[in-house]
Amino acid sequence: MPWSTSTSPIDLGGSPGGSVRFLVNGQPVTVRSSGAVFAVPGGLNDTVTVPAGGAQDAYANTNAQPLQVNPAPPGGDVPGRP
Repeated sequence: MPWSTSTSPIDLGGSPGGSVRFLVNGQPVTVRSSGAVFAVPGGLNDTVTVPAGGAQDAYANTNAQPLQVNPAPPGGDVPGRP
């Protein structure tokens, strides 16, 4: 099933906000949010990653491992979230 959205959301699991430093095709893009979902512009053929320590919540917790981000499904819904 092809995904057609231009954003890739990251869910920090109920965190009260923070920032995520994405690498989109190797170029840094920082996204801030007051909620738990962060979206970065990107196409289906773009490579989007979050380096270790690139996602930080409001309490300064970070991701220990790098993340590979996949495009959101049609409609932009985050899998596993209501």
